[in-house]
Amino acid sequence: MARSTQVAKTSNGKSEASVEDLTKQIEALKSDLAGLTKTISDLGRTQGEALAESAKIKAQELKARGQENAELVARQARALNDDANQMIADRPGTALGLAVGVGILIGLMTARR
Repeated sequence: MARSTQVAKTSNGKSEASVEDLTKQIEALKSDLAGLTKTISDLGRTQGEALAESAKIKAQELKARGQENAELVARQARALNDDANQMIADRPGTALGLAVGVGILIGLMTARR
């Protein structure tokens, strides 16, 4: 990192660092700063890539779960439809009575204003 400076005494007794030493120190600081910048940049890139990968995996998991749920709902709807068709085939009178009852209820609800 930074190095100690060599100090030269001037004729009036004040300390003055040589220009060459200051130039060397500035160059060392520039080099250190460039190294730190690269390290921080690499760290940010690595963390960004890790977060992107984590988000990608989570999205894939959610997509798979959504597809499973959609398939489950579709199977349940088909089963309900099959049950309704089977009930109509087994008990047509009950199905007709149920349909008439539902129709009357809907008619009464819509007739009230």
